[in-house]
Amino acid sequence: MISYRTDIDRLHSQLRSWMAEWIVTQTYLLWTAPEILRSSNSGKSKEADIYSFGIICAQVVTQSPPWDLDNRKEDPEELIYMIKKGGHNAPRPPLDVQENGDVNQALARLATSLFWLTYRQIAVFRA
Repeated sequence: MISYRTDIDRLHSQLRSWMAEWIVTQTYLLWTAPEILRSSNSGKSKEADIYSFGIICAQVVTQSPPWDLDNRKEDPEELIYMIKKGGHNAPRPPLDVQENGDVNQALARLATSLFWLTYRQIAVFRA
């Protein structure tokens, strides 16, 4: 017979595992385009890839995690909600770049452009 304590320990371990998986899933969504978050689409499109590339460029420019989570008051779940519900005014990652020789300003401008483009504007890249 399994003891009560063993059951509690097993449940606690499983709960920690589920929470860690949930946090990873929420954080992963921070690279997802707002249009994809709002729809049931799987997210596999050139437009979504361009947005995600913009997020990656922002990470390179700021040398911080996506959306600079370490310096935000929102957790990933709150931020994803804001992105989904923001429409054309959805928040975008901060690009606070110090003027130094380590950051390519063209990359900073590219990142900003990529995540402010709309799906219609991105469609021009297909031509």
